[in-house]
Amino acid sequence: MGKLLVWLLVAGAVVAGLFAASPYYTLAQMSAAAAERDDATFARYVDFEAIRADMKSSVQGTMIGEIEQRGNAGDTAGAAGMALGMLLADRMIDGAVSPEALRAIFDRMRESTMRDFEPTNPSSIRKLFDNTSVDWRGLSEFRLVNETDARAPELIFRRDGLLSWKLSGVDLAEAADI
Repeated sequence: MGKLLVWLLVAGAVVAGLFAASPYYTLAQMSAAAAERDDATFARYVDFEAIRADMKSSVQGTMIGEIEQRGNAGDTAGAAGMALGMLLADRMIDGAVSPEALRAIFDRMRESTMRDFEPTNPSSIRKLFDNTSVDWRGLSEFRLVNETDARAPELIFRRDGLLSWKLSGVDLAEAADI
């Protein structure tokens, strides 16, 4: 009975370690794909539909607030223009959320943290996380936050299976405020 308990504790520790390390593995794989300009591999770690929906929701919320302000101020032409802009924004987001565009955002974050990334060098991979932090939002979501560039967007990752993660959102609020 004692050996079974030890094995269960060891197995639990291994699973917990894998669980805790899985976001960093995903980020290292994405960094390697970005450094090698491998959009197909990079895209495997991205939920494009979730990002499009997230960005559309964010833009629509901002624009609806602006439409209401203009309408309340008597600027009906401005409100109508904002409504037309909201329709165009949906189409622009659909076109802009691509492997190349998201890799460029990821590259921007990566460039400010490491300029000489080598995917096969373990010390180079560790440097990826020097100026970024993983901000956990429960067991199924984390954000990658660049601590050295306040203009960099926060990248939102959600669990995809037990140990896999996908980029599922981009928080541009901080970047837009600056």
